[in-house]
Amino acid sequence: MEQIRQYFEKAVKLTDKDWQFFSSKLIKQEFPKNHHLLTVGQTENYLSFIETGIMRFYIPKEENDLTFAFVFDHNFVSGYCKSSAKSGHDILKT
Repeated sequence: MEQIRQYFEKAVKLTDKDWQFFSSKLIKQEFPKNHHLLTVGQTENYLSFIETGIMRFYIPKEENDLTFAFVFDHNFVSGYCKSSAKSGHDILKT
C-alpha cells in the first residue's frame, strides 16, 4: 500500500496521521492472471490500484474481443464511466 501513498505524494504531502486514517479504509486484494474483475452485466463498485500487473478493458465479441484500454503498474483503475455504467458491456480482466 506504500505505492498508493507514493502516488498521492507526487501531488500533495501526507502526514503520517492522514495516511494512517486513509489507509485504514483500504482493502488489499490480489487476483491471479486472467481473473475477470468485472463481467458482462455487472456494475463497478470499486476504485482499484494496480501495484503490479496489467488490466485490460474490452468488449467481448463473437469472433474477436474489442480491447479499448490497458492500465499498468502504479495506477488507479475503475470500470465505471458514464457511457458504460448502464450498458454493462465492458469487462475488466487482469
